[in-house]
Order: sequence, then structure tokens, then C-alpha cells
Amino acid sequence: MRGQHATSMRKIVMKSHVTETLRRGASEVGGSLIILGIGTLVVLTGMSLEMLWVMIFGALIGTVGVIALAVSGKNVAEYGAGQKGETLLQQALDHILTDKYLAIFNFPIADKDIDCVVLGPSGLYAIETKHHKGNIWYDDHGWHQRKTGRRGGRYDGSLRNPRGQVLYGVRELKKMLEERGIKVFVRGVVLFTNRDAHLHIERDPKPVRVCHIADIEHCFRSAQNRVLTERKIQDIEHALREYCAETGRIS
Repeated sequence: MRGQHATSMRKIVMKSHVTETLRRGASEVGGSLIILGIGTLVVLTGMSLEMLWVMIFGALIGTVGVIALAVSGKNVAEYGAGQKGETLLQQALDHILTDKYLAIFNFPIADKDIDCVVLGPSGLYAIETKHHKGNIWYDDHGWHQRKTGRRGGRYDGSLRNPRGQVLYGVRELKKMLEERGIKVFVRGVVLFTNRDAHLHIERDPKPVRVCHIADIEHCFRSAQNRVLTERKIQDIEHALREYCAETGRIS
């Protein structure tokens, strides 16, 4: 962990599927607005000509635009929250990790990305970020989320299985390294980045660790018993850098 005069971690930032999806989503929002505008124009034209069928036709076009706008807007909001979470993670790791650590953001593996892979003296980590807010439980029945709306109403939010997501990344990362002759324990971490997230972990999520970004330093300190040798770190880092270069997605 960083001392007063320590140098910040080293990092590699890969091209993100989230960023690419946000660009597509913004384009889809623009297209939806155009469709909605055309529908409105057709309705107004039908009204001026007193032609009912034109107004109906315009209303149908407008309805398509509204539906498309709702879908694309929701997608942009969800991926935007994800991108914000990844940015907060970068800032937090910059603050606590020294140059003995390498962090790779948006690490491509199989058909998905691991939000962040961290390598250093305390081990190798695969981190999945979640920017959900509200009360979040993990118990015998799985994951649950309860949010409070702006008007004080409470409702259940959608929360996929982040434990399963990070375990998939752990498995694929280990497989990739084993193909390069390296066997190493990979610690899976689910990190909630929203300051308004309140975690209630009632069931042991092993082998995954679940924590809030406010406790991220403790998350790394708690794994000090799994120390990698300098030689092991060098071998793993070489394999990770080689793999990243092969993907052609380094920013």
C-alpha cells in the first residue's frame, strides 16, 4: 500500500466495451429523437390538412420513436453508471497502490471484459465493479437491491449476479495464464463504487470478496498472506502484457 512518498501504480487502459456501447447508445438516442420529430411533424401536417389518417400515421411513427427512445435511454443510463464506477475505481487504486502494482482496466477475456485486473505483491485480482445504490443484500436467496426514489418511495431494483460474473472472469483469466504455463491463485472481488450503496453481506461469498470502495484498501490488506515472489510477479506481468498486445485493444 502507498506511503507518503510512494509512487502511484502502473496501469494499462484497454479499449472499453462500455465506451463503445455508450457511443452506439448516444447515436440510437439521436435516431429515436429524429423518428419522434418526424412523427410529430406528420401529426401536425395531418391536423392542418384535417386528414385523420395522416394524424394516425404520424402518431404511430411517434409511438415508435418514444419506445425506441425509452429503450436506448435506459441502456445509456445503465452503461453510463458502469463507466462512472470504473472511473471511481481507477481513482481509488491510484490513491492506494504503489508502483509495485500493475492495474489493467477493461481486461478482455473470452467474450467479456474484466473491469480491472490487479497484480502485485499481495496477489492477482479480478475486480468487477457495480455502481448500484441503495440497500444491497447477499444471503441464502442470492442478491437483492432495495432503492429509495426521489419522492421517498421504496422499490426493488434489478441486480444481476455479480459473484457469478467475477467468477467467470477468474476462471477465464486462470485458464489464459495456464495456457502460458503459469498457475496462480486469482482472487475475485466484487466492488460497489456508489457512495449511496449500503451492503448487507449475510452469507459468506467465498471464494469472492465483496466490499465497498470506501474499504478498498482493507480489501487488499486482507490478502497479505498470499504473497507472490518477485519472479512470479514478473512472469505473470509478462504474460498479461503479451496477451493485451495480442488483443490489439490497448488505448
